[in-house]
Amino acid sequence: MSVVFLESDEQELLHQMLVDETCRKIYQEVQSICNQQPAHLQEGLLSAMVKQYQEHYLTLYYLGWFYGRHERNDAAISCYQACIKHYPLVDAYLNWAIICYQQNQTEQACQLIQTAHEHDPHELRLLNFLGAMYYAEKNYYRATEYYMNLIRDPCVRPNFSLKNVYNNLGFSCTAIGKWKRALRYFDRGLQIKCDTKTHSAEQIRNVNVQLLQNKLINYDYMMELPNGVWGDYLRINDLFRVPPEKCSHSQLHINPKQRKIKVGYISPDLRHHVVSFFMMAILQQFDRQIFDVYCLVNVKNEDGVSQYFKQLPGVTWVNIDGLTAGQVAELIHGYQIDLLIDLAGHTDRNRLDVMALKPAPIQITYLGFPNTTGLKTIDYRITDRQADPPKTQQKYTEQLIYLPRCFVCYTPSISLDQLPIQYTSKRVGELITFGVMNKINKHNKWTFRAWSEILQKVPHSVLLIKRDIKGSDTLRVKYLLKIGVDAQRIHIVDRLPDEMEYYRLHNQIDVCLDTFPYSGTTTSCDSLMMSTPIVTLNLPNRHVSNVTTSMLVNLGCPELVAHSVDEYIQIAVQLAQSPERIANYKRNLRHQFMELMNPIQFATDFDHLLVKIAK
Repeated sequence: MSVVFLESDEQELLHQMLVDETCRKIYQEVQSICNQQPAHLQEGLLSAMVKQYQEHYLTLYYLGWFYGRHERNDAAISCYQACIKHYPLVDAYLNWAIICYQQNQTEQACQLIQTAHEHDPHELRLLNFLGAMYYAEKNYYRATEYYMNLIRDPCVRPNFSLKNVYNNLGFSCTAIGKWKRALRYFDRGLQIKCDTKTHSAEQIRNVNVQLLQNKLINYDYMMELPNGVWGDYLRINDLFRVPPEKCSHSQLHINPKQRKIKVGYISPDLRHHVVSFFMMAILQQFDRQIFDVYCLVNVKNEDGVSQYFKQLPGVTWVNIDGLTAGQVAELIHGYQIDLLIDLAGHTDRNRLDVMALKPAPIQITYLGFPNTTGLKTIDYRITDRQADPPKTQQKYTEQLIYLPRCFVCYTPSISLDQLPIQYTSKRVGELITFGVMNKINKHNKWTFRAWSEILQKVPHSVLLIKRDIKGSDTLRVKYLLKIGVDAQRIHIVDRLPDEMEYYRLHNQIDVCLDTFPYSGTTTSCDSLMMSTPIVTLNLPNRHVSNVTTSMLVNLGCPELVAHSVDEYIQIAVQLAQSPERIANYKRNLRHQFMELMNPIQFATDFDHLLVKIAK
């Protein structure tokens, strides 16, 4: 999930209207216009109010608010500027700053927020904006500082906005690997009771859903899980209790002898996002004689990847951004979709609210989330026998169904012809470079201990860490303290300018070290595609730990899979002491990996599985 920018709405202005008769009257008229008048008349009526009330600041604000909602940003900014000349309304500053930030005018956005903060130093939405902005810029340490200052302010009261702040603070802590602290903040946010007079039950439910979903995401990073985890997964059913537009259609539409099977994929990530590179084979290669495919995309800004998917034969593209769960459910029922497949789980902009309505007779989750959804309305989860061994003790509300090989098929975004393997074989005793390519928040005290011991046992080695967040000085100090080696043996690589440089970085690495308990997925694919061996730790009762295991076993390299931390260390050390083995991997791994990632074979296996489910 992503952090939340607390935008202005009419509810945040109520306190002013209670003490000012003119403001109260303006508010009531605006409500009448927006709720009762057709959209094409609203602009004229709001403009007339500006004249009627002689450019009262609140009329200017609401006209700007209207323009902003219709993405007429220049007009909105003009109104906010005029509003502020009459009265320093925090909401006008805030909405203007959000527009600036969306237009990549970060410095101006900050200046506006700082000015508003001088007028109202206790308005938590302003500091929350700065925190959310730093989070979006991947400056997670700075974001956490702002959120901590917010919750320490004695003037801040437990209300709806504070729920959002706790949500953002919790997710910022997840991003820097402070998982226990994150759980504490998510729970605090969930415990806050809100006044239903100022915020609707739906608004409160939505932020509670975000808090719980971020909490569930956080669990996957934790080596030691607290009590009550299973109850939290099941709790999502209570929060998703069907809204007023209940829509439930459980009758199987399909008669395979009469028509094609209709498959719907519901996702926010069918754009330039890693999910698309795992869906490429499925959407390119599915059997058009058997299936009709519907892509239900919750995407605000479609890009080139979206356009590519949209033009594929046999694919019906439906953008559901802005639609309620009930509206999407009615679309699904209207298309008579037989198999509805969620590709997001609890991740950002998911539509589990739709899945909760059970709009399709058979519902499946796949790919986007490495755990159960907890939703009782989802029937199946697609996986494989390495990622989820048949005797796994991990709990799922879904029934596991297995693909015969690795459950993912990766299509790189760059042609392999542009990415040659350039590796010079080494002799025993020459410098060995271990590489960690996974996100910083997957690193923990267990991985630090393992990496420290590996470096100690291989004195002629360095550890290269790809940094995905800002604050490299903070990170360097952290890694030196945690790993306990000389500074010159820790190389932190800043964010690279483009994908080509990222892929080429693998040519500098002899052996990649996977993280645990949260192993790599895309990063493991990239490393194997670049012929770089990975040492991974298999934890049989946690899917999140076994994605790299699935790849390695299925491509024929089970010797790189450890079943204990001691074995993980041993495999890495022995590999570093055998440069001939490393050179052999560098020669052969790409070929083995690309054979495993055969799109035609994978799509055939996937199609067969869907047909089996439909029957």
